[in-house]
Amino acid sequence: MGKKLLLLILVLLALNGSGTVAAKAQTGTEGAKRKQIWMMGRSVMAGWFAHMGSDGIRPVKRGRFVFTYKAIAPPPKIVNSVRKHLAAAERRPMVFFKLCFVDFEGGTQEDAQANLTRNKTYIRRAYRVVVTTYHKRLIIGNALPKVAGETDTWLVWNHQQYNAWLNGFAAGHPGQVYIFSMYDVLRDGSGNLRADYATSASDSHPNDAGYSALDAVYLPFLRSNF
Repeated sequence: MGKKLLLLILVLLALNGSGTVAAKAQTGTEGAKRKQIWMMGRSVMAGWFAHMGSDGIRPVKRGRFVFTYKAIAPPPKIVNSVRKHLAAAERRPMVFFKLCFVDFEGGTQEDAQANLTRNKTYIRRAYRVVVTTYHKRLIIGNALPKVAGETDTWLVWNHQQYNAWLNGFAAGHPGQVYIFSMYDVLRDGSGNLRADYATSASDSHPNDAGYSALDAVYLPFLRSNF
């Protein structure tokens, strides 16, 4: 009787162990299929999630990617928001981080240069939080163009300088930093937000057509890099 009981226990342990291994393998396979991306931003990012059918709380699944919206504060506390989101997480995914169109200034050369210097600082700080501290990959959305009525020569200069600097920054951190060029998708030939992609002539938030244009290049960008 004792031998039969021992045999039964050994069989159950073997079955439980194999089931656990199988479950872990299945979980690992499922996890490998879907890559988590936290998309951090403000009104433009919130609008993008609304366009994708999310209330901003429910994640969005696209192919083998899962997008989760994380609202962040405007400057100067923008990077602090990134840090708080990551610090509170049990599992930390890669991060999509972007400034909003209102975070860029034109007007005069001095104002544009000062704003450019400030925005570079935010990117360096975001890099230190996401990559250096938490060892996660960082996707950066580049400058967002504004409607023609809110765009001037120095704002276009600022956008172009910022975007060129971002490309160099990513090149200096291969495998860690990736640039998604929202600017090239949304701008017209003069550096304004395309009129057919704008919410209105006085509102630089993208409309559904603008977000659809971003969708068309975002997933191929992700597939090719991740």
